[in-house]
Amino acid sequence: MVYFENPIEEIALRYIPGENGRVGKYYAKHYGRDEYEIDFNSTSVVMGVMEGRTISKSKYSTYHLVESGYWSKTHDTPCIGQDYGYLIRG
Repeated sequence: MVYFENPIEEIALRYIPGENGRVGKYYAKHYGRDEYEIDFNSTSVVMGVMEGRTISKSKYSTYHLVESGYWSKTHDTPCIGQDYGYLIRG
């Protein structure tokens, strides 16, 4: 497993490699939100891989407790899209 952070959007990501050459699964966390599965080709994953940095498992475990100015101010209203599926599910 690999843990990394997209510092621009303040998202922590977890990658679980797939078996036998299959695509793995990505999970994301934001401040105040539980972990949710995210598409491997989402903008958050692409930006996290290109501009992100690796983080520890313990930082990922508590990432939803870290206050985020980006998500609390920018995303107060529900959005529809592959990165915001957790808002639709409620």
